[in-house]
Amino acid sequence: MDLEEIKEFYSDAEHSTSVTREEASDMLVFGRVTQWDGEFSENCQIEYRGTFDYIKPKRNRILKDLWSNPVDIVFKPKDGADPDAADTLTGMFRADMQRSEEARETALQDQVDCGFGAFRFTTEYESKFDDLNNYQRISMEPISEANNVVYFDANAKKKDKSDATGCGIISTFTKSGWKKYCEENGIDAEANESPMPFRTPEKSRSYFWNAKTDEIKVGEFYEKKKKKERVLIYEDPLGQTKAVYQRDVKNVIDDMEAAGFVKIGEKMKERYIVTKYLVTGDKILKKQRIAGEHIPVIPVYGDWSRVEGREIWRGIYYDAQDAQRLANFSLSYFADTVSQGAREKPIL
Repeated sequence: MDLEEIKEFYSDAEHSTSVTREEASDMLVFGRVTQWDGEFSENCQIEYRGTFDYIKPKRNRILKDLWSNPVDIVFKPKDGADPDAADTLTGMFRADMQRSEEARETALQDQVDCGFGAFRFTTEYESKFDDLNNYQRISMEPISEANNVVYFDANAKKKDKSDATGCGIISTFTKSGWKKYCEENGIDAEANESPMPFRTPEKSRSYFWNAKTDEIKVGEFYEKKKKKERVLIYEDPLGQTKAVYQRDVKNVIDDMEAAGFVKIGEKMKERYIVTKYLVTGDKILKKQRIAGEHIPVIPVYGDWSRVEGREIWRGIYYDAQDAQRLANFSLSYFADTVSQGAREKPIL
C-alpha cells in the first residue's frame, strides 16, 4: 500500500465510527476526570459543584471481578497429539498472561468505561543475555485509550475483527521520545526530526487540557493481504517429508541436499501476509513483514451492536450518566443553598 491508500483507510474507518467514538471519548472524561464538563458546566447557575459518584463503586466491582477471574484457556490434544505437549502449552499461555497484566488491565478498564479497549501482541527474545538463544516468546503490549487511537477496517463485520484487512494505531511521541524511537528502529532521526503529523486522535467535546504543540503523531498500520505461494515437498532417505515455501528454499537447500532430501512434489497454498507500516503525514518511514497471519491487535468490547451498518459500543457510564448528573445537580443545589446562609430552603 502507498501513503494515500493508508490515509484513505483511516478516513473510512473514522467516518464509520465517528459518532460512537466521540460519545465514548466523552465517557472517558466523565468517568475519569470530571462530571461537570462541557455544556453542563457552562449553563449551570450553581456556584458549588460537587461530584457524588454512585457509578464508580459498581465500576470498580466489575473490574475487580474481571481482573480476579480472567478468561482461562486449556489446550487439549487432538488427532493423537501428545497430552504432555497440551499441558505445556497451557502452562506457557498462563505464564504469558501473568507477564502481560498491564495490557490486560488497561484494555479491561477501557472496555468497562467507554465500551472499547484493545491490546496488541509483540514478540521478544526469550533471553536478553544469551546470544546463542534465538527463541522468542509472545508478549502483550497495552494500548491506552484504544477508542481514540485504534481504527479497524470499516468493512470488517465480525466482532473480533478476524475478517479485517487492516488496522491502524495513532501513536504520540514527545520530541525526545521520538528521537529515541528512531534510533532504536533504524530510522534517520535527523531527517525526520519534525515529521508532518499523521492524524489527530479522537478527543472529547471538553477541551480542558492545555494543547501541546511539540507532540509528534505518527501512524502504525497493519495490512493483512491474501497471497498464493508455491510449497515444495521434500523427502529424506528415511521417508520423512518436509514442506518448504519456494521463497525460503534458497536459504535451506544446501543443508537439505547434504541430508539427502529429494524433491517429490509441490502445491499452491493460500495464506495471509501481514505487513506493518510506520507513516507520517507525508511519507512512509518503515515497512516490515511481521510474524503470523493475523493482525496482532485484539479488541475487547462492552455493550457492542450494529445499527444501520454502523458499529455502536458503550460502557457502564453511558446509560448511567443522566441519573448521575441529576444527582450531582440536586445535591450541589442543596449544598449551595445551605452554604449561602439565610435563604428560602426547599421543603420536601
